[in-house]
Amino acid sequence: MARASDTSLYTGISTDVDKRMEQHNSGKGSRYLRAKRPAELVYKCELGDKSLALRAEYRLKNQPQETKIGILYTNPCKDALLKLLKLAENQ
Repeated sequence: MARASDTSLYTGISTDVDKRMEQHNSGKGSRYLRAKRPAELVYKCELGDKSLALRAEYRLKNQPQETKIGILYTNPCKDALLKLLKLAENQ
């Protein structure tokens, strides 16, 4: 997740997070962040599987702002994040 200059949170996936943040901050990233630069990386979690990452991104984007902020403060590991998003193997 990245915090935009207007304090909103942006969620996305990438295989190279640092490079992707450079793209966002140079104006070559997402349309959403293009107008809200600079963005700051505030949370990342390596899931290791693109399909799982896409599902987690989808679920996270649909969470209320309070849940996203809670994730930032608790900084859950992979298993805790997947459980929170109801993507864990044994729900």
